[in-house]
Amino acid sequence: MISKTLSVRKMLCRSILMMLAMVVVVEGWDIDGHEAVGMVAMSALDSRASNQLKRLLQGKDAVEDAGWAHKAESSIPWSTRLHFLSQPEPFSNTLVVNEITCPQGQCLLEALKLFYDQAKGDTSKVEISQKDRLMMSSARLPVQVTDADAVRFLINLIGDMHQPLP
Repeated sequence: MISKTLSVRKMLCRSILMMLAMVVVVEGWDIDGHEAVGMVAMSALDSRASNQLKRLLQGKDAVEDAGWAHKAESSIPWSTRLHFLSQPEPFSNTLVVNEITCPQGQCLLEALKLFYDQAKGDTSKVEISQKDRLMMSSARLPVQVTDADAVRFLINLIGDMHQPLP
């Protein structure tokens, strides 16, 4: 039963990430932009995955919780840094992730890896390959995050990735 649950969770996470990665730029980015990302994600889920997501999010779906992390910033101020990744040269082809651009692993890229791993629920790997080690998050958060909040953060942060910048 546990393996079936992990399998469904992995499928749910992969489906959400796959659809969110294909989002088209939406003008006027705020809660509406995040909700558009949530709509794309929900349209990609089959009924089983959608029901599991709603169960995890206490009856809500990816559209309703799409802007959750921004709405919750006042009660979780440490999360503000997770919404972006500063770059010394914004239009460079090279992505720089280090202590300057991502202090204590608290930035968009590291948060995505951390919350994806948590939502996926697969902590069974004993041996970690070099490739997997590179994909592990270096994020160090001040508190433990619930599985539901990890999924909420994923939905919101992937929306942030697609925000059109001036």
